[in-house]
Amino acid sequence: MALEQHWTQSSHHVWCLRCDRHFKCWDDMNKHLNASYSHWLCQRCDIDFATYDVRKEHYNLSPNHHFCGRCEEDFETANALDRHYRESYSHNICVICERDFTEPNQLRQHFVVHRPKDTPCYVKGCQRKFGTESAMMIHLENGCNTSVGELDQLARQCYQWRKYVVPEFADYLEYSNAQSASPGRPYVFKCPTCDTRFKYLSALLQHVESDTCNEVVYENSSYGPSGSLGKLMDYLWRRM
Repeated sequence: MALEQHWTQSSHHVWCLRCDRHFKCWDDMNKHLNASYSHWLCQRCDIDFATYDVRKEHYNLSPNHHFCGRCEEDFETANALDRHYRESYSHNICVICERDFTEPNQLRQHFVVHRPKDTPCYVKGCQRKFGTESAMMIHLENGCNTSVGELDQLARQCYQWRKYVVPEFADYLEYSNAQSASPGRPYVFKCPTCDTRFKYLSALLQHVESDTCNEVVYENSSYGPSGSLGKLMDYLWRRM
């Protein structure tokens, strides 16, 4: 007991109170501090934390740190942290609201909320406007003086139907009715480019807007709507 008291109090000995261990010199002690899971050092603030979580909380709260919780990296300045957000593949930052997304496609889908709502509802007399064609289509499918069955029939009647309708379901669309929105509905539509299949037009349009493949709703043209989906949307607008 007396020997232990001597070790802890004498300047000639190095003692770790937390681990109750004696070291011959400060070099051995520092190696212990850096290697032990009982010590989590903040070099910048010269604080020794008992657990990793407590040190992480310190990084998040202290003005001396600029911490990225997702990557668990600590930066000396706010500018360095901002540069990390912009350059790291682990971050997808919205430049408008600064929300951070884990996947690029999540960011693309989110960016729709910032788009101007300049796509009008195709139903005459409805004043609603939407940021995307898919959002407008969801509005139509939910019953803005129309129905999923009516949209199915119009999609089948458009002369471009072979490019976006799964062939074996052509008759299904042609004779579609109010029951077409039932849970057992088949995957009747397809992407003209990658052949991915969808149950509803809105889902097909969301797929195209997500940049998952190279298909687009409207191809660049000075002669009006082009591309099979662009011509379909124009047909729906004229018929509704």
